[in-house]
Amino acid sequence: MLFLYLLLFIFQYLYLNYTFNKKNRNIVKTPYTYTLKDNIEHSATIYRTNRNKKKVIFIFSGAYSLEYHFYISKLMYDLDMEYKILMENYELICYEKPNKTSFDIYDDVHNYILHLDKELNKIEELIFIGFSAGGVVASHIMQRCKNMKCRKKIITYDTPWQVHENVDYFKDNLIYRFDILFFWKVHDVYSNHYNYNDIKQHLVNKKWNSGSKEITQIIKSIHNCSFEEFYLMTGFNFDQTEDTEVYNIYSTEDPFVIREPHDKFVALNKYKIKFFNKNIEKNTIGHCSDMALSTSYLTDIITILFSNKNYIA
Repeated sequence: MLFLYLLLFIFQYLYLNYTFNKKNRNIVKTPYTYTLKDNIEHSATIYRTNRNKKKVIFIFSGAYSLEYHFYISKLMYDLDMEYKILMENYELICYEKPNKTSFDIYDDVHNYILHLDKELNKIEELIFIGFSAGGVVASHIMQRCKNMKCRKKIITYDTPWQVHENVDYFKDNLIYRFDILFFWKVHDVYSNHYNYNDIKQHLVNKKWNSGSKEITQIIKSIHNCSFEEFYLMTGFNFDQTEDTEVYNIYSTEDPFVIREPHDKFVALNKYKIKFFNKNIEKNTIGHCSDMALSTSYLTDIITILFSNKNYIA
């Protein structure tokens, strides 16, 4: 059955990548340059509606770097087309920086949010939509925004709240080795990293079947961190303000997200959840791809955007 779900996902993915080519004329692509504590000049690409509204929706991709994937392009397009009047009150933004890892970019995005907060003369509502691992990224960035006096919401979409444990689950599977695919994605990101010359020595030991174990070794070596630090980096950040609203939307039949380690991780950290938290289960198949053939997926997102802790799934 898992392979049937995988085949459907592949069809959805191909459709999104090669068939969906509608351009949203409201989205403006602009470069953003900045300097952090490392005193290195960085650059990112911002995809933005430029409406200059104080209600802001950031959308973060999954995988191992923040990119403007087709599912994000479709979400932004569908929101603008299906809910045009409502979206006139929101600023839609996608932050793209493929030459830095998703788990190393928290301060970069926070830097841009502070820049945007000044530009808009105070953000009134800050909403993060994180697809797959992007949901974990969203939680860490929102944690850095704790001191901002605005309404905050996080929507995780098909997100394993502990990415390492989810990837690690596949290492003992004889056939379906998703961790091997993810290893090569991780290796590719580091091979094109902004500081490649400083880290390339950590990328030499690789085999075709390198998987979860090798991913952990590479990340720990490059970032010079302990396993505990690595584990925190790849897990949902529960250190949120009590008035932050968190919604976890997920497909029941997801070929890449295993519910067991996710549920166990959340249960072990239940005492840390001081914020409003709601799970929204959808009887769908796919991984960040159920939007491929329709716009019905928007119903949950729109309801969340205009809810006040009283959403009923």
